[in-house]
Amino acid sequence: MDKAQVKTVFYTIISDSHYAGCRTDEFIESFKHFHPTIELVVFRQEEIDYHFGRNEHLNFYNCKAYFAKLLYNQYDLVVNIDADHLILGKLDSILAADYDVACPANYNVFSNASLKIVSTGNNVSSFVSEERYYQGGLIASTSKAFWDAYDYASMKHSHSLHYKENDVLNLILTLCDYKVKYLDGDANFKSNEFHSYYGCASLGQEHLAIVDNGQIKITGKTVKAYHFAKAGINKPPVSSLFSKEVTAFIYSTIIKPKS
Repeated sequence: MDKAQVKTVFYTIISDSHYAGCRTDEFIESFKHFHPTIELVVFRQEEIDYHFGRNEHLNFYNCKAYFAKLLYNQYDLVVNIDADHLILGKLDSILAADYDVACPANYNVFSNASLKIVSTGNNVSSFVSEERYYQGGLIASTSKAFWDAYDYASMKHSHSLHYKENDVLNLILTLCDYKVKYLDGDANFKSNEFHSYYGCASLGQEHLAIVDNGQIKITGKTVKAYHFAKAGINKPPVSSLFSKEVTAFIYSTIIKPKS
C-alpha cells in the first residue's frame, strides 16, 4: 500500500467519567501537535450510550472493534488508541501501513501480561509469553477482515478472559495468518531491533528518559507514544513520572501552557 495515498483515521472511546482522569485533552493536543492533518475521532458519552443501547451485549471490555467498523468503510487505515496516551513523536511506524495489524510491545519492567492455557491434566502452559504479548491500547489495521474477526471474537469471548479483549487480540494475532508488526520494532525492549517506544514497554523506565536533540529518549531510543496504562481512573501526573527537564519539555513544546 502506498502510504502517501493511505486515508487514515485514529479514534478513541472515552466516557465522561474517565475523560479528565485519563488526561484526554492532553492526549488530543499532543496528537494534533505531531499530526495536525490526520483525523482523530473521539467517541464521547452520547455516542457510547447510543451504540451500547442498540446492542445489550456491548460494553467497554469488548467494543474497540465495533467502533472501528463504524469507520473502516471510509478509511484505508484505522487506528484505535486509548485516551490515556501522550504522543511524544511522529507516529511513523503506524503511518507506514506496511502490515495487516500493528500493535506496540507490552513487555516492560513494571508489570507484564501473558496468555496461558490449561491442557489435559490441568497442566498450565504459556500460549503467548510475557515477552511476545501485544499491547491492545493501540491497534492499527489496514484489514477489514481483522476488525470483523476481532469484533466477533470480542463479543463472544472477552467476558471469559482475564485481560478481556486484549487477550482476544493476542489469540487472534497468534492463531490467524495476518501480517503483524510490533510498532516498536521488536517485542523485547532490550533487542537491537527495538527502535522506539510506542506503548507500555517504557513503563518502569520513565526515570531514564532524557531530552536529546528535541526528542524524548530512553536508552537512546525515541519515545513516540507513552501509555499511562496503570490501573485507576486518575492517571498519575507527568511530573511524577518524568524528570523536571522532560516534564518542562512536554509542557512547553508539545502541550502548550494555557494563557
